[in-house]
Amino acid sequence: MNAGSFCNCITVTAVTDICCYILESNSRKIYIGCTHNLARRIRQHNQEITGVSKYTRKYGPWKIIYIIRNFPDFRTALSFEWHWQRYPKTRRKIKNKNKAKERAIELITGRFVSYNLRLNYIT
Repeated sequence: MNAGSFCNCITVTAVTDICCYILESNSRKIYIGCTHNLARRIRQHNQEITGVSKYTRKYGPWKIIYIIRNFPDFRTALSFEWHWQRYPKTRRKIKNKNKAKERAIELITGRFVSYNLRLNYIT
């Protein structure tokens, strides 16, 4: 699969596009993750194919809210995900999509500025 589309009318141009993403459920829960195949991972979260995480299984269906792209490698994306999930001083997990957006912008313009990352708002 070199190109395709999936939920929320997102077009994936490359299967190996490394990205971090935030999902929101109908019950307003959020989930922050990282993948190299977003189309497949969203299908997993929505239990269309095997490999769903324990957390997302309970609260689905899920829709994409934000995608961060342009990571040079998966290790950098995992580091971004870890920092994105937590407030800087307390390390409590972020539970609100607006706070998650603020935190993403803070990271993109701060700690990860040299990577020229892009934040895409989907919904």
